[in-house]
Amino acid sequence: MYTRMIHPEELSREELDAFLAQGWFRMRQAMFTCRFVMSDGRLRTAVWLRFDLSTVRFRKSLRRYLRRADAEMELSVGPATVTDEHEELYSRYREDFKGDLAPDLSSVLFDDGSSDIYPTQCYELRRHGRLVACSFFDVGVDSMASIIGIYDPDLHRYGLGFTTMLLEVRYGIENGLRWFYPGYIAPGCEAFDYKLRLGDPEYYAPALARWMPYVDLDHGELPATLISGALDAFETTAHAGGHATERWLYPPYAVVGMDPRGDGYLAEPAFVQLPDVTSGAGRLLVTHDANHGRYTVELFARVRDLRKHFGGVEHPRGGPRQCHDLLRRVRRVGMSTSPEGALSLALGPGEPRAGASRGRG
Repeated sequence: MYTRMIHPEELSREELDAFLAQGWFRMRQAMFTCRFVMSDGRLRTAVWLRFDLSTVRFRKSLRRYLRRADAEMELSVGPATVTDEHEELYSRYREDFKGDLAPDLSSVLFDDGSSDIYPTQCYELRRHGRLVACSFFDVGVDSMASIIGIYDPDLHRYGLGFTTMLLEVRYGIENGLRWFYPGYIAPGCEAFDYKLRLGDPEYYAPALARWMPYVDLDHGELPATLISGALDAFETTAHAGGHATERWLYPPYAVVGMDPRGDGYLAEPAFVQLPDVTSGAGRLLVTHDANHGRYTVELFARVRDLRKHFGGVEHPRGGPRQCHDLLRRVRRVGMSTSPEGALSLALGPGEPRAGASRGRG
């Protein structure tokens, strides 16, 4: 399961620490963890980070942000509330943001209600009394998690988004906290790399269930890299044989994977589609399981369109097209450890090549 989510009715500070230490993070009033993101229209691995605040040292370039904030802004921090002033700032920030965001700040933090199970604090930055930036972060016993920072886009040159994160870190140090969790980065997508400017983080390794030095991260072994590389190899093999293919990303994989009723539906983040020569009755798809190093060839049927749940974006900033259909498995053709074997399975009846096995779904 690539994505998991739970909805606790209450959450103590100790429990928040425990979730964060296991690679989970806040999403509205839930806790979740995921392995993939597609925010830039490409399949990326979500790599969860944390910083040991006992070792953080603000180098000169970072101290410059803090000095400017201290000298030119009125700073305050306290228990979080969302006011009309916050919502107005969020609206301006959202209009300028290049990507998808919730319609309002309350939705980001509270879902459809106003209750908050999290111990949330808000840092405010004002200029001549006017709110120009703010950030929301959760505080546990010895951990803190940065949830969202917003700012006036007219003051983009001040780097206020990054400044709010630095102020959070300083708050954590001054209050004796040990760990700062800024969420994930997605190697290959530069939009998240600003988090690495803080210093030397650790990353969560799900297979080992432990935190490791980020400098030891092997980018070539990330699941998204392995899946994309395997699907590239399959398409190369198919094209060499004169067979057409279509590459797709599949955003609904996360929803399907979290739903206990999802068994029997496609729950992989990307696939290659071929013309169905085996029966003509559905969509013949090839996926790759990075954990087991094998391809799966299956026939799927469309159930319904889930486009409205994913914003209907099909070509965000280039990259593969995105499929938003709920797809139900009709039949599993077989599995293979090689692109040649997978192609043999996809082409129909006959003796499978080495490394391929046929099977019934």
